[in-house]
Amino acid sequence: MTSFAKLLGVAALVLMTTGARAANFGDADRARVDAVAAAWVNAGKTPGMVVGIASDGKMLHAKAFGFADLEHNVPMAVDSILRVGSLTKQFTSAALMQLVEQGKVKLDDPIAKFYPDFPRGTEVTLRHLLTHTSGIFNYTSQDMPDAPKWRQAYTADEMIKRIAANEPPYDFAPGTAWRYSNSGYFIAGAIVEKVTGERLRDYLQKNVIGKAGLSADTALDDDEREVLPRRAEGYDAVPGKPGAYIKGDFIAMSVPGGAGALRATAADLATWHHALSSGKVVSAKSYAEMIAPGRLKDGRLASEAVSRPAGAPPPQPRKDPAPNYGLGLYSGVMAGHKMVNHTGSIQGFNSSLSTFPDDHLTVVVLTNTSNGASVARDIALAALNVNEGR
Repeated sequence: MTSFAKLLGVAALVLMTTGARAANFGDADRARVDAVAAAWVNAGKTPGMVVGIASDGKMLHAKAFGFADLEHNVPMAVDSILRVGSLTKQFTSAALMQLVEQGKVKLDDPIAKFYPDFPRGTEVTLRHLLTHTSGIFNYTSQDMPDAPKWRQAYTADEMIKRIAANEPPYDFAPGTAWRYSNSGYFIAGAIVEKVTGERLRDYLQKNVIGKAGLSADTALDDDEREVLPRRAEGYDAVPGKPGAYIKGDFIAMSVPGGAGALRATAADLATWHHALSSGKVVSAKSYAEMIAPGRLKDGRLASEAVSRPAGAPPPQPRKDPAPNYGLGLYSGVMAGHKMVNHTGSIQGFNSSLSTFPDDHLTVVVLTNTSNGASVARDIALAALNVNEGR
């Protein structure tokens, strides 16, 4: 066999194996996914759930379980609209990466360029904000003394003043450790507004959500006053009482902002990951930066220096290696399958969006309670046809 023929043979083998999981996704796989989701809902762990399985942006399977609205007995639907919490972060990151491509900002710009009065603002860069290495105190921490005031609306500048006024404003020196901080992404979203002169919602709608080809169902600042057909209600499970729920606490969407104020459908999220990774929203170079592991000042992976709050319980044992955080996205491995993902949780809702690039498979799980991380993993394993003793 000639070397050229050998190359063709290798290429064919790669094509056959790379997308095999997606290409072979069939009725047995759908039944396995549905069984995991239905068991979670039937056990009273969430009123409702939407599951979407896609390959390269094309839906292979979508199904809804339970209820979107308990008071009115409205079933959950595959096109129900739910809040997705921290999945917002990758949209905010994509917006900033567009501005980087346009030469309007640099990832190594200090935030003092935009907020001169922010404490130690000359030491914190946009990259620090996006990789959770800024050290800025997380304003959604339970230690925040005035969390009940989240029920009122704030301007971006008012929120940033509140973040800056926390005492102490930093958990560690910028660039020396990693700790998840919504503060960084709120500030990043506010910087997009300063640079573009537009509301973050409007900029995202035109330049990020629109470019990705998503529907108007996906939007920032999910306003409770807006009459929005197909919007699911959010709930919290009553501890110790499976199947019992209370309504999720109200939170003004100006509070999470670029860190967590997005609403979406499962179909839009499945489309989003493919659009983001295929050059529709940012360049290939920018996407590569988004999924590259964040690093500290000394060159170490940020994941090697995780900072934990004082008194926090020890981390739970992991079944998979600890993922690395890039710019709004985690990169890691699940049961031996390469994965790019993020999860989200906000009052009354939980979300998970995972793409397995070598398998050409994307898994979306949305629930209308604020728990759901473990079932998202189980659903992904079912979609991948991986049995870990279930």
